[in-house]
Amino acid sequence: MSVRNPAACPADGLSQQTTMLNELSNSTLSATPSAASNLTMQATTPSAAAGPAGRSGAVRFALVVDDEPPIRMVVSEKLRGCGFDVQDARDGEEGLDKALLRRPDVIITDLQMPHMSGIDLAQRIAKEPRTAGVPMILLTARGHILNQNLLDGTSIRRIVPKPFSARELMGIVEQVLAENGAAEAVRHVPSNITSRAA
Repeated sequence: MSVRNPAACPADGLSQQTTMLNELSNSTLSATPSAASNLTMQATTPSAAAGPAGRSGAVRFALVVDDEPPIRMVVSEKLRGCGFDVQDARDGEEGLDKALLRRPDVIITDLQMPHMSGIDLAQRIAKEPRTAGVPMILLTARGHILNQNLLDGTSIRRIVPKPFSARELMGIVEQVLAENGAAEAVRHVPSNITSRAA
């Protein structure tokens, strides 16, 4: 079960509290006596073990790729405050290696980095079967214009100019994941259902 800090996340605090209560109501509580007559309580949420990261209530995994340590730190901490498991990388090469080891639910990457740019990373992520389709958010210097041809064939969903509000970035992350989840649901609809709707 993931627990979010409503103050750190832009989503409605009431809906988050409702989600947490629903998760707790679907949890199995177990009590075990431990040393010194203490009682250990553990909540097991069935949905948390039901699937890979980001699906069926499991903890979502975010990868933050930026060559600026303060940006990596702030974005990573905000994501953790919103209930994400987070890893970070200093450049595109390290980011690609980490994404191939564990498929992220979302990647937030800087555009300009040494060794491999954010665009190069996005193109490599799109070509790798293990990571194809992972939604990405690209951070850019204010005023930087990107050629649409560079973005084609990538899964970059948003471009966010620096400086940015970390709180607003968390809202963008949630929007991108919601859009990606809706797209995944449509892809898994049986073909006989989609052909009738056409």
